[in-house]
Amino acid sequence: MAVQRGLGSVYRAYGEYPRAQHAYREALRLALSVEDRVAALLGEARTLALWGRCDEALSTLYDAAGQAGQLGPEGGDHRVFASVAAIRLMLGDHEGAQAALNRAGGLTRDDGHLVAVVHAELLRTQGHEEDARDLLAARNMRSEWVGETARLFPALFALVDIHPVSPAPWTAEVNAEGPVTVRMHGEALPLRPQRPEAALLVLLLEGGTLRRERVQDALDLPGRDENARRKALSRVVGDLRDALGWPGAVQTGDGLLRLSTDLTWVLHTPGPEQAESFCEGRLDPWLENWRLHHAPLSTVL
Repeated sequence: MAVQRGLGSVYRAYGEYPRAQHAYREALRLALSVEDRVAALLGEARTLALWGRCDEALSTLYDAAGQAGQLGPEGGDHRVFASVAAIRLMLGDHEGAQAALNRAGGLTRDDGHLVAVVHAELLRTQGHEEDARDLLAARNMRSEWVGETARLFPALFALVDIHPVSPAPWTAEVNAEGPVTVRMHGEALPLRPQRPEAALLVLLLEGGTLRRERVQDALDLPGRDENARRKALSRVVGDLRDALGWPGAVQTGDGLLRLSTDLTWVLHTPGPEQAESFCEGRLDPWLENWRLHHAPLSTVL
């Protein structure tokens, strides 16, 4: 659970919001205590807010409040309401933000900073910029936390000369000039090049949106009949999603397969003289055709 929450924070810092959301959901699945479930939901809500999906973030926060037993008139104070106040303010609900602030209790240090940020933003929007600046400047906030929060309230943090920096564009570098490898932000992903999911990844990068039947014919999949091969392809799709880090990495529906458009995919392929090294370690039919098609003419003749 702790590892998944840590991964969620790392992916979120990189701007890999789908991967971050999946990691927090895995942390929620593995959580054994109420506080751990609340922490996982808070992490997912912050991810959604940075992703620009504030309505979903608010819904997730109320799920967290429910996990903590703080919904309804019998509910008391809880730290989740600091985040509720921030999201309500981002949605333009100043009255709701103030009501949530009144229920924010049991705060961690960062929760306390968030409460101060909400107070300061309320002051700023009411025309009290000097008071907002003084309140913000008095806080000793972690630089990483400030970097994210400034992206949520850029006009407020500009008062203290802090300007948000967006993460670098999310890019997957897929190298097929030999055994297939994938890197995101310099991190090597656990994709095994000898496995069919590696060939599937490159096939989708080369072909775009493909019909399931085309993919089954292209890959070297086990199975004596159509049903067995379809099940084999489903397993390969699941393995590729696991390697890439989130379920939406490979999208299926209406008999089609495609890669996520949440990021930029960059495929590196060998030149003609090294065509034989393309996706080295795999002997799928489409790869053999690719190598033959891209080989030097003298080699083909």
